[in-house]
Amino acid sequence: MNGALVPELRFPEFEGAWTKSHVEDVSEFVTSGSRDWAQYYAEKGAKFIRMTNVPRVGTTLLLDDMRYVSLPGSGADGKRTSLAPGDILISITAELGKVGLVPDGLGEAYINQHNALVRPRKETVASSFLATLLSTSQSRRSLNRLNDAGAKSALNLPTVRRFPIVVPEKTEQQKVASFLDVVSRKLDLLTGKKAALEEYKRGVMQRLFSRALRFARDDGSAFPDWGERKLGEIAQRSTAKNSDMALTRVLTNSATQGVIDQGDYFDKDIANAANIGGYYIVRRGDFVYNPRISVSAPVGPIKKNNLSDGVMSPLYNVFRFKSEDTDFYAHFFETSVWHRYMHSVANFGARHDRMAITTGDFMAMPIPYPHPEEQRKIADFLSAIGAKIAAVSTQISAMETFKKGLLQKMFV
Repeated sequence: MNGALVPELRFPEFEGAWTKSHVEDVSEFVTSGSRDWAQYYAEKGAKFIRMTNVPRVGTTLLLDDMRYVSLPGSGADGKRTSLAPGDILISITAELGKVGLVPDGLGEAYINQHNALVRPRKETVASSFLATLLSTSQSRRSLNRLNDAGAKSALNLPTVRRFPIVVPEKTEQQKVASFLDVVSRKLDLLTGKKAALEEYKRGVMQRLFSRALRFARDDGSAFPDWGERKLGEIAQRSTAKNSDMALTRVLTNSATQGVIDQGDYFDKDIANAANIGGYYIVRRGDFVYNPRISVSAPVGPIKKNNLSDGVMSPLYNVFRFKSEDTDFYAHFFETSVWHRYMHSVANFGARHDRMAITTGDFMAMPIPYPHPEEQRKIADFLSAIGAKIAAVSTQISAMETFKKGLLQKMFV
């Protein structure tokens, strides 16, 4: 804590030191639920806030994946402290220190033993201020250092109650919280805008590649019907090895991030100079299939390498189109249109996390083949939407950096 107990960044009308305190000093009580209540899950009823509903970043509860419980009338099944607007939830098992603020209008809701409930004294502390203070990276680190269960990662309620905080008087709390709330709302709006653009792009892509939506020529006339080619007819596998060790940039294919540097994805280099001689050479513009299955890529992702030349593990399938204009195919592989074929030829063996497909079956994949001019119109249209999404992503990153800096400077 700052020896002077004043933040680095402060509104000019306030002065004087902030006050050392503890969570229990500014709270009516700190408690938790007593059991999971999974046996009481229901189609509707009281909301059941689990640890997964508490966000990793910020304090806005994640309520898209909601569980409901229909509890018996007797109170013998454990504590039933109903949540109230302004309550603060702190995850106390597994991912320690995630913080969520209970919003107005949540309705009847409960928690289990994996979350601590902090109910601030409203005359002493503003709930949004305390929630934001507890969600700062400094508080998260401090809570993690107080792990009471060794390797298991857990906090007990006395530890949460005694957690040290530093707070200003109520008026300054409210001004800080209101200012940060404006920043958070701006960030939420940008995040919503990005999600809407992504949803629009997915919908348009599905219509385009299912041929429910067609482009016309510049003179208004129709393009011919789409043809179909096998992947092996319009592309060829690239199996050149890095035997002379000419390339040292090691790449990987991420379902969500595309082809990126291995070190950026794993936060460390998995390969080294001694073991990349057998890796495939991946040129800029090549396509890479990663057979690993994930939620984001249920048959594994196919992505275009938009970086410079590099090398990839031979576990990947690298191929190169004979045409130089491949943006149409890059967009095609972002759809799920080709997934049905992959499922039809996959051999699901012992490795359930990977698609097992022979090279012959993979290169026999049917690929739509519209007129080259229509390919270009489709690619240009989808790339324009992608550029808008990228621009909003840049704004989100800048706003997140700005907010992170504020959190570091506006709290002691």
